[in-house]
Amino acid sequence: MVELLHFVTGSSSGPPQPSQGGRKGGGSPAGGRRVWIRPSQAPAEVRQSSPVSFSPLTCASGAGVRLVLGQGQQEDSAARARREGEAMYRRRMRGMYISKRALRKHFDPRECPKETYLLCELEWRGGVRSWRHWVRNDDYNNCHAEQYFLEEIFEPRCYNICDMTWYLSYSPCWECCDVIRDFLEEQTNVNICIHVARLYYVNYPINCQALRELNRSEKVTIKAMDAKDYDYCRETFIQRGVHCDFSPKRFQSEIQRNRAKLEDILQAS
Repeated sequence: MVELLHFVTGSSSGPPQPSQGGRKGGGSPAGGRRVWIRPSQAPAEVRQSSPVSFSPLTCASGAGVRLVLGQGQQEDSAARARREGEAMYRRRMRGMYISKRALRKHFDPRECPKETYLLCELEWRGGVRSWRHWVRNDDYNNCHAEQYFLEEIFEPRCYNICDMTWYLSYSPCWECCDVIRDFLEEQTNVNICIHVARLYYVNYPINCQALRELNRSEKVTIKAMDAKDYDYCRETFIQRGVHCDFSPKRFQSEIQRNRAKLEDILQAS
């Protein structure tokens, strides 16, 4: 027979509760998890956790420690898993180059995908290189692409004038228009030229009014994408060596329709 130590860690509010099977002491504490490890493998956070109760056991199955993890440790593990999952998700929703499938799906005005993609080219005046990046809306945190880019991606690196060109698969909603205006009030050296592939719920007056107010800013220009914009996006945001036959010639009528509609919205009083 080998004498073992029974480690029970968890809340100090009271003793472990019976398991769902109804046996006292036979199951894990409420919300706990039971595992077997060797004494030398016990993690530091368990050895140092408090409160910890010790009780001698005997077992003929081999040397080890019966370890019961409490509710707090389970929550820590769940939070860590959520953070890791969110980080993995975020890595998939931004980058330098966009896939040709994403470009075709999200910037073809004949399609109506749920996500919004933002392709950005940024230049600091006086610099020698431009910076390119793309993002999509963050469904994990219910954050639109425009807000996500401005709050999580953009970094004010100097006091020179910064010229940003956006290619958006949808025009900004009224909330994003407010976010952009607030951002420009703080970043007084930034200008944004916005090219949109399609119009977002412009049957709602609040979206139309927000677009007009945003376009009145001296730092903002809003345009509908034309054929040259589509060609530029294909050449700039698709990785070199990848063949992409995405051509605006296939939806020229939709481009003209969006352009005329946007002009009407921006010129309305």
